[in-house]
Amino acid sequence: MSKGPISQFIEKYYLHFNSATVVDAAKAYEQQLQNGAKMMVTLAGAMSTAELGKIFAEMIRQDKVQIISCTGANLEEDIMNLVAHSHYERVPNYRDLTPQDEWDLLEKGLNRVTDTCIPEHEAFRRLQKHIHKIWKDAEDAGERYFPHEFMYKMLLSGCLEEYYEIDLKDSWMYAAAEKNLPIVVPGWEDSTMGNIFASYVIKGELKASTMKSGIEYMTFLADWYSKNSNKGVGFFQIGGGIAGLTTAYLLSKAGKKVIVVEDGFIGSGETGRTTAHLSNALDDRYYYLERVFGKEAAALSAESHTAAIDEIEKIIRTEHIDCAFRRVNGYLFLHPSDKEENLDKELEASQRAGISTTLLPKIPTMAGGSDQRCIVFPNQAQFHILQYLSGLAKAITSYGGIIYTEAHAENITKEGATVNGFAFRADYIVVATNSPVNDVLTMHTKQHAYRSYVIAGKIRKGLLPYALWWDTGDMDSKWVSQPYHYARLAEYDSENDLLIVGGEDHKTGQGDEESLLESARYDKLEAWTRERFPMLGDLSYRWSGQIIEPVDSLGFMGKNPGDENIYIITGDSGNGMTHATLGGMIICDSIRGIPNRWQELYSPSRITLSTAIDFLKEAGNMAAQYIDWIGSPDLQNIADLEPGQGGVLSHGIRKIAVYRDYDNKLSAFNAVCPHLGCIVQWNNDEKSFDCPCHGSRFTHEGKVVNGPSIENLRKIRIT
Repeated sequence: MSKGPISQFIEKYYLHFNSATVVDAAKAYEQQLQNGAKMMVTLAGAMSTAELGKIFAEMIRQDKVQIISCTGANLEEDIMNLVAHSHYERVPNYRDLTPQDEWDLLEKGLNRVTDTCIPEHEAFRRLQKHIHKIWKDAEDAGERYFPHEFMYKMLLSGCLEEYYEIDLKDSWMYAAAEKNLPIVVPGWEDSTMGNIFASYVIKGELKASTMKSGIEYMTFLADWYSKNSNKGVGFFQIGGGIAGLTTAYLLSKAGKKVIVVEDGFIGSGETGRTTAHLSNALDDRYYYLERVFGKEAAALSAESHTAAIDEIEKIIRTEHIDCAFRRVNGYLFLHPSDKEENLDKELEASQRAGISTTLLPKIPTMAGGSDQRCIVFPNQAQFHILQYLSGLAKAITSYGGIIYTEAHAENITKEGATVNGFAFRADYIVVATNSPVNDVLTMHTKQHAYRSYVIAGKIRKGLLPYALWWDTGDMDSKWVSQPYHYARLAEYDSENDLLIVGGEDHKTGQGDEESLLESARYDKLEAWTRERFPMLGDLSYRWSGQIIEPVDSLGFMGKNPGDENIYIITGDSGNGMTHATLGGMIICDSIRGIPNRWQELYSPSRITLSTAIDFLKEAGNMAAQYIDWIGSPDLQNIADLEPGQGGVLSHGIRKIAVYRDYDNKLSAFNAVCPHLGCIVQWNNDEKSFDCPCHGSRFTHEGKVVNGPSIENLRKIRIT
């Protein structure tokens, strides 16, 4: 099939990172249809107001969509655009509007959706006049329909033709009505038409039962799926991190029935923030592991991480995942605070563990590295994590697995969990959420959350080899984890590669302990990088991520302490990609009743007495954070808060987290973390409120984005 100009454009220019994932998703969509499978498209936000119909309507006409899930806003706003397009007003400076400006728009009957105002009279009232009659006629006839079916009746009746202001072919709702396409609209009651319907019910002019409910929508969807899934159903919004997806992949491939529920989307959590080192050079030295666990356990650790890299490569080949996987060398060199003798100790310990390491007199291709020794770890690897996750998700569904996104799991028990209000039942439950959300305390005394910072910039191709670099970490750091720097080279385009460098870690919610703003940490990281890689051009990207550091250095993968059928994967430290893959391998074997030689080493129930001093240091640091209850707040007055900024202030004995958005609207929340009662701190880099005790994180809107908390910050009304 010949490709059109848009397809040709994205295939030529959308080569890396999120843009490359767009290409992967489009190809997967195309392949799904060629295989005779169904496609479900989900629409979030205000896509109809953004005139999605110009593209989506034609997809529907060409039978490239078999079922739609959308918000009530999308359902109605496509029709509003059809009948009132010329009356819409655009507000390009909407971020600068004052409260009075907003009021003036409302007085004019203009309802703003970001930069676009929908006219009340020409849009809402035109539809209301006709849809009310259709609702009433159905009730009088004793008939009940879904919200979208009432909309279909209105469109196909011709009653709106006199108002048409755009080409009918650009209305996706009209195209769907002609096909009588099934649509699922959970939460329709909260839309404009839903509110209008409710007003008639309140006035006694209509019965609530005339409209089929959201529960009926969900049972309809379940029935539709069971009848149409013989060749699989494609979901265009799918999600999960590497730990959950790897476990789901291995289990579904082994013939198990698997359901994945993901709070966000694919890679939207910490997996999407990784720098994707695949390495058996662990960020805690092998000579340290020998001292803590013994030589045999250190060898098992090396063996398991080597096997994890091999497993990732095997999956990539088996499932034909195009994700820029390549084998590379890794170079470990001393941090200025470390001792030369420790490099020799690591060389010997890594060789005893079974790794073919060698010692070089200089660090290849690194400025200033000619007089610095380094250990070479051969046969390491790297890949593009989002492309890999996309391939894993596709493979899971091909083996019969189901993935739900924007699906918030809570009340996790041995029977299952509650997901978006619905009860899910399962024989086995795997909690792969970076920090476990099924456990209040036990695991959170064994590990602690850190933020790590990353920068990336272009380097002309050929100036550096594809490789991994790490220093041994700051021995003088106040942090138990002794943060280190890490770097790798990734493909970018035909002329440039991308150097990705990370480090400058600190405990989550405690960045101010070293009197360093987040921006200063990026500056330090850039200075470190340019000193060693002076060929670095302008920086293209920067971000931070969350790392869970176990006190004894090894991750936790297996049965949750005290449970027989609940498993966890956590404590990934700086080796998240291999730890997560290992977790999937260990748990898959356990569920299938297959012995695994690494299971005991990574058991979440293990107790490591030889790390008691580090345990007490971390526990003391955690306990010290509760002093924030009586300490001085970081914000004295709400008036001091600039747009885009947040902080914590005191009101009597209460602690209040506040944020002022770019529209000058103020939001306030209880600053007490719902997990175990620490006071959250403002993170200006991520625009989030972070808990300094156990690492829970919340958006500036108070929504939880990192566990162990599973609850949002409680909203507070301020006057």
